Parts: sequence; structure tokens; C-alpha cells
Amino acid sequence: MSLRKPLVGGAAAALLFVSAGGNGRSLLAQNSAMGQAEFYTAGTSSFTVPEGVARIRVFVYGAGGGAGGSISNSQLGLNGGSGAFIEAVLDVTAGEKLSVVVGAGGKGGKEGTDGAGTAGGASQILNASKTVLVSAGGGGAGAGCSSCGSLSHVGAGGEPGTAPAGSLKHPGPDGTGCGGQQSRCGYTPPGLTADVDLGGRGFLNGNDNDTETNSGISGYVYIEW
Repeated sequence: MSLRKPLVGGAAAALLFVSAGGNGRSLLAQNSAMGQAEFYTAGTSSFTVPEGVARIRVFVYGAGGGAGGSISNSQLGLNGGSGAFIEAVLDVTAGEKLSVVVGAGGKGGKEGTDGAGTAGGASQILNASKTVLVSAGGGGAGAGCSSCGSLSHVGAGGEPGTAPAGSLKHPGPDGTGCGGQQSRCGYTPPGLTADVDLGGRGFLNGNDNDTETNSGISGYVYIEW
């Protein structure tokens, strides 16, 4: 799994620029990153800021919500929502230890029932004092289905939480169009392409025989410096 970044320069650089407001910072990437790290396994990992680094650029995706279950093969549980996305520049100190939390994908509803799934977890970056620096919420769970007469209970899209001024914040889409194999939806910044299993997508509808594909996708955190 990877987040593929374009070469930054000329028109490509313009695609990555986000105004930073009054603090004078921007999300304009440097011509070539000195280093990068990615985190895509649900849970908490440690990241130590490298020597000589005072600023990092982060991409943070919340996890997708799980779809609801169904009581029959002719009916589908409703889709989970997509996790939120945040792109931010963080001021850091060399040697500082950050905690990187990758949200777990929401579990799908149990097969053979019309029970709902569970929500996806938030992805976060915290400092050594456990203060949240960046947080992208997970997508909501889809409802179960017994008659499927309404799409009013698809999972809600995740909401961006904490981020510094000037960050690009994008809430996740709800589950209305976020299910079904390759049609899962989530936000990808302009000029970037994401692997199909990148975190933050609401997941496939669940039915009676669909026990492995109705859980949401884990979140994802990418750091460059």
C-alpha cells in the first residue's frame, strides 16, 4: 500500500498548494522529500522526528465504517461511510517522539441478521504529552437490512477533528455511494493518486453469505519531511 506523490514543480506544485492563512506556512511540498514514513496497520506506532527536521507534512485518513448485515442473499445491508481526510504541516522538534494512531475499520454486521455494522476509528497523531495534533474521524456504520426501503441509515462520513490553522480538511462522504467493490469512495488530494485499498473508504454492502467483505478499511497516515 502506498500513496503515490507527483514530482513537485511547475504546474504540479500549484496543485499541492494550500493557503496557510496568517501563520505564513503552506502545504507546498519541497522539490524532493528527504524522508517519508507510512502507517497502515490499525493501532498505535511511534515515530521519532529525524535529526535536523523542524517541520513535517502529514496526510491522515480515518477508517471506513462497516456495512450492515442482512437476513437474506436478496437483500443488502447499507454501506458504511468514509473516514475523513486531513493534510497538515506540523512544527516539530528533532528527536521528538510522536504517537501515530491508525484507526481500525468498522466491523460489518453479522451474517444472517439485519444488525448494523460498527463505526471506523479515528486516525491521529499525538505528541509526547498525548496532545492530539491531528485527528481525522472514522466513517459511520451502515444499518442492517430487512426490507431495504430507504437509504436513510447509510453510515455518515467521518468529520475532521483537530488540525492546525491552514490545514486542508475534508470530511468523508456518507455511505450512499461508498460501497461495492472498487466503487468505494474517499477523498484524494489533487495531484495525488491513491491505491484502491487506501484507508478511509466506506465498505461493501453485506449480505447473508458476505462475511469477509463488509468491514470498513483501516485508516492510513503518511508523513514526509
